[in-house]
Amino acid sequence: MSSKLKLMRAASLAALFFFLNLFFLFPANSSAAIITGGGVNRYVVTQINGIRFGANDERERLVIELGQVPEYTINSEMGGKRYVLELKGVSKRNGKMPTIKGRLIRNVSCRKTPGSHIITIDLKEAAAQEIISLVNPARLVVDFYPLAEKEKSAAVAQGIHRIDYVKRTMSGSVRGYILTVDPMLYRLDPVLAGDVVPGRATVSAMAREYGAVAAINGGYFDWDGTILGMLRIGGKLAGTGYQRRTAVGFREDGTGAIGPVEYTGRVTIHSAMVPVSGVNTPRENNSLVIYNSYYGKTTSTDKAGREFTVVGNKVVDIRQCNSLIPENGYVISVSGRCRDAYTMVRKGDTVTFYESISTGSGAWGQAAVDWRNIPDIIGAGPQLVANGRVSVTKTEEQFPADIAKGRAPRTAIGLKSDGTWLLAVVDGRQTNSIGMTLEELAELMVKYGAKTAVNLDGGGSSEMVVNNQIINSPSDGNERQVGSGIVITRR
Repeated sequence: MSSKLKLMRAASLAALFFFLNLFFLFPANSSAAIITGGGVNRYVVTQINGIRFGANDERERLVIELGQVPEYTINSEMGGKRYVLELKGVSKRNGKMPTIKGRLIRNVSCRKTPGSHIITIDLKEAAAQEIISLVNPARLVVDFYPLAEKEKSAAVAQGIHRIDYVKRTMSGSVRGYILTVDPMLYRLDPVLAGDVVPGRATVSAMAREYGAVAAINGGYFDWDGTILGMLRIGGKLAGTGYQRRTAVGFREDGTGAIGPVEYTGRVTIHSAMVPVSGVNTPRENNSLVIYNSYYGKTTSTDKAGREFTVVGNKVVDIRQCNSLIPENGYVISVSGRCRDAYTMVRKGDTVTFYESISTGSGAWGQAAVDWRNIPDIIGAGPQLVANGRVSVTKTEEQFPADIAKGRAPRTAIGLKSDGTWLLAVVDGRQTNSIGMTLEELAELMVKYGAKTAVNLDGGGSSEMVVNNQIINSPSDGNERQVGSGIVITRR
């Protein structure tokens, strides 16, 4: 026999033994399931070792003890009055099925199918459900809650009240955290992460830096920390938006304002007048950007432009790129056609820099805000509440679907009729909290007395810190570094 034939025969015998081993390991009536994990298929055969029941005033719980946690699905039927839990790869159930009845649970039954076990939970009324898996010991914990809203409130300090909010719905549970703050006892201030653009820091780090009693995340930002939207701190702009969006303003006397805000600016040197594209934003082609000391030491620009350093309304330096930013002045950075407009500019030339922050045309149902004498402004959007009613302006403010649609972790700030501040953070993208739509967030703000309210940055950015403790559950699994925040400090 040739060596080639010997190799072919050896390969055939190896294949035969492989399939025979599979047959005896997993016979035709086996309930083995193939679970894909980490890119490799692996066979899992497990069993139910027991089912236990427990209840308290808040929920009723099934604990399913297993050899190991299998792949599973759970679905609601009959308008939430029945849940069907399928445990894939469960070969058998040890012991008798216990009789389980509660205030919510009417009956629990279990049946075997080829390759799985199905547990059916019939309820006396529609209820919300949460399920979690534990690895050591292996078990599934299935909780059922009445469809209801609950809250627990406590004083954080004199003038600050905390409300923990839970709502059980057929879609899932929602958890939120609300603070009411007396403006006569506490300041609310927007803060810039690291006091520089671009920059990022956690909300808890900002709270510690400013000695804040509480803090929440602020407005939108790019991943490098560039501010996306209006941000004015102490009368100086740290960032501007490119369109009219809703903002919240903080006056020195503790009063606040919420409404549309729009930035306009222009620079005139000699007879050339050029509109401002933005403040402390990346310079794009054919644009004029203002860089002030909030941007750091230099403009970090490339060689495609030209820059004029201005102090006391005079050009004191001219460079091509990466200019030093004076603490008592600013840098005008131009490119493309805007650069061409200023070819005749020389050192010593006078600069007229005009900028305005206004409500703009139309007010989306809110009273127009005079932003001129409001030193601290943080913009985000969309508007949530106007005149004590839900008024979500996501279409008017042209927000994209990732913000405007669906449930997500959310952050909001509002004002009550008596001037009390209302801050809210809602968890989302988690088993115990599915998040809120913008409309649901607006309803929550109205529920707790908001006359006006605005949405802030959300998703993994949503966070609330109270007395140096993170009280919500950020959806990233840990704190996200954000571009700005709002801190609450004692007056």
